[in-house]
Amino acid sequence: MPSSKKPDWRRITTFLFVAVLLFLARPRPLLFWCGFGISLGGALLRLWACGYLDKNRHLARSGPYAHVKHPLYLGTLLGFLGLLVAVGDRQPPGSVLALTALPFFLLVFFLFYLPRKNRREKERLARRFGEDFLAWDREVPDYLPRLRPYRSDPPQPFRWSGLARNSEISMFLVFLAGWAFLFGRMEGLF
Repeated sequence: MPSSKKPDWRRITTFLFVAVLLFLARPRPLLFWCGFGISLGGALLRLWACGYLDKNRHLARSGPYAHVKHPLYLGTLLGFLGLLVAVGDRQPPGSVLALTALPFFLLVFFLFYLPRKNRREKERLARRFGEDFLAWDREVPDYLPRLRPYRSDPPQPFRWSGLARNSEISMFLVFLAGWAFLFGRMEGLF
């Protein structure tokens, strides 16, 4: 398991919070399917990005990295927002969970986690890849994708092996299991 995927307090806290959301949720069909669509988009973005990611060996500048610097973070954000939409409800506990969790998550994610992670990552990539990184960094936005892709030379191919190398297949299976459980909650199976 890559060190970036090993359990730490941040990852354990996130999984516990998601587990609480899933167990307390009483999703309504419309919110469930809207949330699932948003979350699935995030999961697919993460899969696409991992097919181009070869950490510390190559600078990923093709695929989603040609449109946005941090497709993995954007995918995570969409995944979590979709979950919050799905568990949202007019009645407690869904309304309380969605209305308290969303602002808390956004504050922690954008004010604490991302700036710190982004600063460390930029320094590391600039040292490792020099002018290639700096040119890409100047052109590609951090989180809001641009329509016209950045042109890297040569363009990098998508590699299915990147999904396993970056442990994204197991994360996608966890994603599917969570949504299957939430679907069961909606259907009254649990």
